[in-house]
Amino acid sequence: MPATEGLGEGTLDQVVVIPFNETTIAKRRLEENKDDLAAVIIEPMLGSVGMLPATSEFLSMLREFTADNGIILIFDEVISYRASSGGCQEYYGITPDMTSLGKIIGGGFSIGAFGGKKSIMDLYDPSQTGGPRVAHAGTFNANPVTMLAGAATLDELTPAVYQELAEKTDYLKSEILKVGKELEIPIQVTGIGSLFGIHFTGEELVGYRDIAAEDAAFRHKVFLGMLNEGILMASNLVGAVSTELGITEMDAFTAALRRVLERALAQAN
Repeated sequence: MPATEGLGEGTLDQVVVIPFNETTIAKRRLEENKDDLAAVIIEPMLGSVGMLPATSEFLSMLREFTADNGIILIFDEVISYRASSGGCQEYYGITPDMTSLGKIIGGGFSIGAFGGKKSIMDLYDPSQTGGPRVAHAGTFNANPVTMLAGAATLDELTPAVYQELAEKTDYLKSEILKVGKELEIPIQVTGIGSLFGIHFTGEELVGYRDIAAEDAAFRHKVFLGMLNEGILMASNLVGAVSTELGITEMDAFTAALRRVLERALAQAN
């Protein structure tokens, strides 16, 4: 902490940071601060960190602890909602009090949304006498083009389509792992559903600090190598399989990755 420049020195005075996937330590820290906590917000799968899923044990602890102590549990599913037709909360079978969503629900169009329990969302109800208790105004609220894109996305991305995406991604993951095994390079591929992240390490991946300990220079070399092969990934080597990608494209991806890694090995020797 912090993860980016520009955060004020007082930022950490307003939050309690708990370690991801470390259930015992996280619960102890929550217990120590429970009287000061309004909410617990978490990505059930760390997206920008590298598609690192939470354990069921960790999320179940958060759900139980927040419910027992009157604390709002918020799932940030801006990225992870692509994990299944109902996001990670459907995948894990754990329902938060509130959820934040992003462009996934708009088919890639610019959109943000949040929702939750009626008792919370009633605070935003404009039909109340005197107006909503909590104002929610926005220049692009209810943008008609985005709403149409969202409706079309809901029609197209059925549970069956999500299942097909997950199966294709499982194939891609297995092929990536095969490349690593054949070249004797430690590779792990994390993620849920159509989301995946490639990690060049043999160490156990539990949370952010494990990802931060990876060889950033080597990861960047792979990113640039894939770019030279005509494949643009995020610089942290995460990706998402779309409905338009088939076995041919995924085989081309792994073939390109193999060439990139072979060149990296040759340079190292």
